[in-house]
Amino acid sequence: IVVNTSDGREVSLDWERVRCFEKDIASMFLLQVKEFQEASVESITTKEKFKTRPLALNTVELMRVGSSGLGLGPHHAMQIAERLYTQGYISYPRTETTHYPENFDLM
Repeated sequence: IVVNTSDGREVSLDWERVRCFEKDIASMFLLQVKEFQEASVESITTKEKFKTRPLALNTVELMRVGSSGLGLGPHHAMQIAERLYTQGYISYPRTETTHYPENFDLM
């Protein structure tokens, strides 16, 4: 994508690396884009993405994920799971199954 400035300059908005996670480089692009008062969008491309439903966690896996991913102790992870269960957000936390029923509403 190339943008033409009012003074005849061309500014390329393409980035060979596709994505940029460096703050300084992103700030540089932001400053270049902010120079313009107006812009026209010539085309839009959209994609639909779907995520598969997450696997249910058995008790041991819940404690492992809580510990490694969230830094929680096993007891604290189970306390949180029990609280979520009593509030109706999750199915029974102390189970050894890793499958949701087909009619389980993930929303």
